[in-house]
Amino acid sequence: MKINDITGKIGDLYPAREEAEVPMYSYSRPAYLFWQGFYEALRKRGLTDDQALTEMQSKGARWLLDSDGEEIIKLGRSLGKTYQLYANS
Repeated sequence: MKINDITGKIGDLYPAREEAEVPMYSYSRPAYLFWQGFYEALRKRGLTDDQALTEMQSKGARWLLDSDGEEIIKLGRSLGKTYQLYANS
């Protein structure tokens, strides 16, 4: 089955991105939750608040996401498999 890349079509519902063909609820929430979890993990590794925030803004974090983006996609696939469908109920 061919599955389309929709990353350029989706966006925030509020405030709606004008170019978003598919405005969605909770579009940005996963990013906030991801970064909170990442921050917590860095702090638990012994970094100070300032060190953790600096690390999150570093090219290292960008490289991590560029190289391990498939892990985030896998999480989405996993959640999609068990998601309780509401649109057709």
